[in-house]
Amino acid sequence: MALEQENIEMLYRWLLKCSKETLVGKPNQFYIDTLCTDIKDFCCGGQWNGLDQTYRGAWLGEIARRLEIAFPDAETGVFKNSKDTFVKRKQIENL
Repeated sequence: MALEQENIEMLYRWLLKCSKETLVGKPNQFYIDTLCTDIKDFCCGGQWNGLDQTYRGAWLGEIARRLEIAFPDAETGVFKNSKDTFVKRKQIENL
């Protein structure tokens, strides 16, 4: 599945929630907070829709890299989805 505007906005909301609820004071909070800022500034609000595939690919690679720093174990649950089950880092990277 290609990462679309609605997916990137959902990812932003859940990472923000994760940072505020579970990462306060932990070293990986910095990575998630800065990633949230970048996603908000560069991907949300419709800007993502106008990007070509090369630029989107670069962004997806950067998101995956930062998630790997914050959550080194690919099996780590990053956030809960609407079915209240944990979404793992490796699942996010495969969106």
